[in-house]
Amino acid sequence: MTKRLKELLELEQAEKLIRFTVESWKLQDDQAGCDYFFRSLEQLERLADTGVPGQRKTARNELYSQLEALHRNVLKKDLAAVTDVLEYGFLPLLSRWKKDVNEHDCDERQ
Repeated sequence: MTKRLKELLELEQAEKLIRFTVESWKLQDDQAGCDYFFRSLEQLERLADTGVPGQRKTARNELYSQLEALHRNVLKKDLAAVTDVLEYGFLPLLSRWKKDVNEHDCDERQ
C-alpha cells in the first residue's frame, strides 16, 4: 500500500467516524454518539502521530487548533458546541486534506 493511499484511508476513516458521531448526536442517540466520538478521537490521534498530509507544519497546527476548540467545549460539557467543532471544524479540514492528498497523487503521476 502506498503512503498516499494509506493517508487517504486514514483520513476517510476519521471523516466517517466524525460523521457518525454528528449524525448520532443529532438523532439524540447519545450512547452511539459517544462511542463514535471516542473512536474518532483515537483516529485523530493516529493522524497526529503519523503526520498529517500537505504542508506538515500548517496542517498539524490546524489539527491542534481544532483539538483545542474541541477540548474547551468538552470541558464546558457543551455537546452542541462539540458537535459544531466536529461538523464545521474537523469535517471541512479532513475534506481539504483528502483533496490535497488526491491532488498530490495526481501531480506525482504526471
